[in-house]
Parts: sequence; C-alpha cells; structure tokens
Amino acid sequence: MFNQLPSTQPEKQKSKIGFILGPLAIIIVLGVVYFFSRQATDKVYNKFKPVSIEVTTTPFPSITPQITIDPKQYTIAVFNGSGINGQAGTFKSLLEAKGYVVESIANADKEDYSEVSISAKKTVSSDFVSELKKTISSSFTVNEKIVELGASAATDLEIITAPEK
Repeated sequence: MFNQLPSTQPEKQKSKIGFILGPLAIIIVLGVVYFFSRQATDKVYNKFKPVSIEVTTTPFPSITPQITIDPKQYTIAVFNGSGINGQAGTFKSLLEAKGYVVESIANADKEDYSEVSISAKKTVSSDFVSELKKTISSSFTVNEKIVELGASAATDLEIITAPEK
C-alpha cells in the first residue's frame, strides 16, 4: 500500500534553478547583443571622416536713410564773430550756394569766437540743423551745442562765424 508517491522536492529545486538561470541567461544574451552591436556601430563610425565646414557670412549693407531737407525752409542771419573783415558776406555766399536763405549779415557782439555757433528756434527741425552743420563743418569748426533761439527772433536760425579751420 505504500506506493511511492512522486516527491515534490526535486521539482522545487528545479524551479529554483530555473528562476535563477532564466534571468541570468537573459542578461548574458543582452550583454552579448550589446557588445556586438556596439562593435558594429564603432566600425561604421570609424569609416566616416570628420568634415570641416567653413561658414562665411556676408554682412548686410547698412542702410542709412537719406534725409532730404528743403534748404529754403528756414531763414538764417549770419553774424561775423571772427574779426575778419567780410567773413559774414563770404559765409552768406557759401550758404546761398547750397540753397539756404540768408536774410541778413552783421557783426557779432564780439570778434573772438573760435568755433561757429548755431542758434535755432524750437520750430526748426533737428534734421535741418544737422544738414546745416554738415555744410558748415566742411570748412569751419562747429560747436556741437545748439543754442535755443527765442521765438521773437527775426530769423529761424542765427550763425556766428569763426575763423576757418
């Protein structure tokens, strides 16, 4: 009656071994696959040579808007501040040759100005004053500071001359 029943112990031991060897085998297979794929990738990358690329840029030309002023837009009075006889008249001729309107010339309050001085009413555009300064500075040193001219002045601008450069 005592039949021998199959023992369950060897099966438990087999399942423990399978439980350990299964993941271990998977890890080994993945390691081998990784190793060979890495070597294949390195072989492919080693065949490529580095490429040097030279980038050149072309700068955009600077665009300066052209300011067009009407030189007859404002009236100018010229005062001789250099002490040189006839300089206000010469200055008037210079400005009129460029199209400016010079209403009057006279002597300044003193004769020892070292730079041309420009006074302008508030209503005179800064573009007009800039162009006027550019015209004058070709032959004369112009004071950078523009003096504000009172609203009751007879002309829109007053220029006090100085000796040429």
